[in-house]
Amino acid sequence: MNTTNSRKRLSIALFGCTAGALILAAAFDARAEDPAKTDALRRDIRKAYRSADYKKALKAATQLHELNPDEPTPMYNMACMHARLGEKDKAYTWLERSVEAGYGDADHLYGDADFKQLWGEERFRNIVKSIRERANTGDKADKKVTATDKPKKPKPDNVIEIPKVPNLTPREHQQKQQELTRELIEVAPKGEHKKALGLALEALAHAKALEKAVGERAAPTVSLCHYNVACMLSLLKKSDEAFAQLNTAVDVGGWPFDEMLQQMAGDSDLTNIRKDPRYDAVIRRLKGEKPAQEAKKPDPKTSKEGPSAEKAKRDASSMTADERAARIEELVPLLMKASQQGKLKEALDYALEAVSLDDSALTNYNAACMYSLNKETDKAFEHLFKAFDQGGLRGNPVQQLKNDTDLNNLHGDARWKKAMGVAQKMLDEKNALPKDIHVDFQYEVTLPPRYDSSKPAPLVVALHHYHGNMNTTMERWKEPAANVGAILLTPQGTYEAGESSGLFQWGDDLSEIEANVMKAINEVMDKHRIDDRHVAIVGFSQGAAAALGVMARNPDAFCGVVSVAGYFKPESQSVFADDDLKGRHIYFMVGAEDNSQLIQTNRRAVDLFSKAGAAANLVVFDGIGHGFPDKSVEEQTKALRFVLGS
Repeated sequence: MNTTNSRKRLSIALFGCTAGALILAAAFDARAEDPAKTDALRRDIRKAYRSADYKKALKAATQLHELNPDEPTPMYNMACMHARLGEKDKAYTWLERSVEAGYGDADHLYGDADFKQLWGEERFRNIVKSIRERANTGDKADKKVTATDKPKKPKPDNVIEIPKVPNLTPREHQQKQQELTRELIEVAPKGEHKKALGLALEALAHAKALEKAVGERAAPTVSLCHYNVACMLSLLKKSDEAFAQLNTAVDVGGWPFDEMLQQMAGDSDLTNIRKDPRYDAVIRRLKGEKPAQEAKKPDPKTSKEGPSAEKAKRDASSMTADERAARIEELVPLLMKASQQGKLKEALDYALEAVSLDDSALTNYNAACMYSLNKETDKAFEHLFKAFDQGGLRGNPVQQLKNDTDLNNLHGDARWKKAMGVAQKMLDEKNALPKDIHVDFQYEVTLPPRYDSSKPAPLVVALHHYHGNMNTTMERWKEPAANVGAILLTPQGTYEAGESSGLFQWGDDLSEIEANVMKAINEVMDKHRIDDRHVAIVGFSQGAAAALGVMARNPDAFCGVVSVAGYFKPESQSVFADDDLKGRHIYFMVGAEDNSQLIQTNRRAVDLFSKAGAAANLVVFDGIGHGFPDKSVEEQTKALRFVLGS
């Protein structure tokens, strides 16, 4: 802290991560011989890092490593400090040792600002790559995809009518999909299910257009949109169509299965189909379990021994598109059962029938696997390269080939190296989603009515949602802030969704968000009389998550936080280890119809903040999705009074 004009001014250490975010990046549960000393060292690291005293932080991290030599986190912390001090070789040494000891958060590492000077180097990329490869093959990885359980190709769009959308840029498709989904969330709880289905289908159409433009990276969006369509169909009691969309959401593979399981478990939209046996079949798919044999009985006319490829072609010519799609779905459990029983010729027949019904990358890949198991190498490679020519498979094609034991019989062939090369090229060519444009930081200040400049006033800092802006946020919080006599500061994110779009987001770098927000607060304090004991930070959705993160890094700067529909993802449990949060007021607002995982994180946050000595409150609003509650001004004012203690 320092003072300006005889009043307290908020300070900020401009380092790359939160105290404890990277320094204690992993949850640290070491069973040290001296727990008190371990806690003291962790506290020392945190305080030294906040002050940008990296030598002191390194010393404490080294002592922590000596107490817990087998734990990856202290080694990771040491790597961070060496990188900050410009000691690259030592940073690499300790980072690699940390990974060897079990550090496994590739996404966190890849975005860790402590390693900015290493990001462009091959050695750093190889470390990140090794973590991802270990995750894909380790015990905690998703179930390996084989020829008998790999995702089925999504059902054709004509199962339900997907609306046509205009030709837009990828960024515009992405923006339109997000707008439609937000509108869907507002409409569905009101019982307007047909309108909600129309919005869901239009959002899906834009997601598919985005996928066509940018490839695999759009898979999470496509998967979620199929899921939303399934929910609306369920509410309309169209169970067949709902399950088609729900299974397609699984097939697309962009949504982590554990998260989808959690979502389904608490999703009231699926109540109408929950007792259907097909619902349990979806759950088993997500858990990686074998389908129940009684779940679907094959047609005895076509599945006694497995048809020949010639007969399959004749049958396919007389089938409609829907009939072909339904038959392909029947073939999956048949192929699986035959393969498991060692009836490899029969399994191959089923795979070839699927190719005759839908000559696609997925069916040809399955045929390649079955030919491999039957030791028909030439045919296996023929279908494998055909699958590549047709676009390959979703996910990581390199890991797919490496991990699929059905293809083991091909490894000794010279063509295997060529196949791996094609898979690597496909992986390298995957396009990234368009990034928002980085722009200069700006903010607005709104004074309350009858503002008296001779008296200190509370300050409310309001952060907007993803693709929002400071002006709409100012309108949202202007009246509640005025109701408590507070000056309102509305900063704006520094990533614009296309030039001159007027929509902004905060990005993933909490350090940048922190620096900008704290700078704005200090400038407001220079120009106006602020009661520094009553500074609150609030936010909606992405802005709420950012507000919680900024407060956690600077607990002495704020009296409290209001989080509206925000995920709570503490960068480290160490944020709760000290006494910094005592006396702070934390107010969570969330809709009962919002994502169940979001609600769970809010409930856990209340427990964590309460145990740390903060006054924490959670209000769940019935009938509300991802948005503000009814009578929002009244509820926002109530929340501000809670955090400001007024």
